Amino acid sequence: MNNINKIERLIDGLQVKTQTNEIHWKNSNPPNNLTAGTEEIFSLFLKSNFNGQDIGIYEKRYKYFYDHEPTSFIWAHAYGLCILQNNKVIFTYEKNSPALAMLFEMATAQNADIDSLISQL
Repeated sequence: MNNINKIERLIDGLQVKTQTNEIHWKNSNPPNNLTAGTEEIFSLFLKSNFNGQDIGIYEKRYKYFYDHEPTSFIWAHAYGLCILQNNKVIFTYEKNSPALAMLFEMATAQNADIDSLISQL
């Protein structure tokens, strides 16, 4: 099994654990070695612990340049998953992955405690 398949399998497992509240995602600051030296904006970084391993999920916004002109860009976004050790990123996965986008959506909903808000209606 190649690494991409392994990470997608991990993402699928994290979706299940998030849905069943076996893991919990909390707001956190992105680690410095993820943000230093870039113009990327991390709009949200969530962190969880799974089997003793810290895992982060995030949305970043970045400039996507076109026409080879430094002033010709649009803001694009990407989702990422990272594995942390001592609050430093040791592995990142940033792919256009529907599973990763779904995990990010699930983690943000859990972090915002949407279920509790709905139950108050």
